[in-house]
Amino acid sequence: MSAEIVQNWLIAISFVVSTIVTIVIQVRVNTNNKKALLNQQLFEIQRLAFNYPHVDNKDYTTQWSDLKVKYKHGILKDRGLDDFLKYDVYTEMIYNLIEMSMQVYKKEKDLLNYIDFKSWLRVHAQNWKNPLEEHSNRDVYGNKMCDMIDNWIK
Repeated sequence: MSAEIVQNWLIAISFVVSTIVTIVIQVRVNTNNKKALLNQQLFEIQRLAFNYPHVDNKDYTTQWSDLKVKYKHGILKDRGLDDFLKYDVYTEMIYNLIEMSMQVYKKEKDLLNYIDFKSWLRVHAQNWKNPLEEHSNRDVYGNKMCDMIDNWIK
């Protein structure tokens, strides 16, 4: 085998190895960026819970169905309406965090190791089971996530 052929093979191998290393590094960087975004979203949700403690208060969250009826009939006013709408947005942020987390942590076990969503969502079971817009959970989040959450809140 001539030196030129060996040199060409070494260049080709070097190119392939370099490409593979670049792809692996890029995938890791993207994953780390996604994890940083998840952590930022979690921080924002926690900040809301700190500023509006009713959103994680079981005495409030278990009233969801009654509050929803009052909202639909225009009975909620002022602070009650404000608290209700903040709570609805808060839970939507949690569900969105779960959906984004599922893209990073592919397995349920890994997802629950990242955040104990199961315990967290049990506080919000009424909101999940009875969303403001009927059937919106499955329409927005799909069957895989909905089945998983349904299993968690049993």
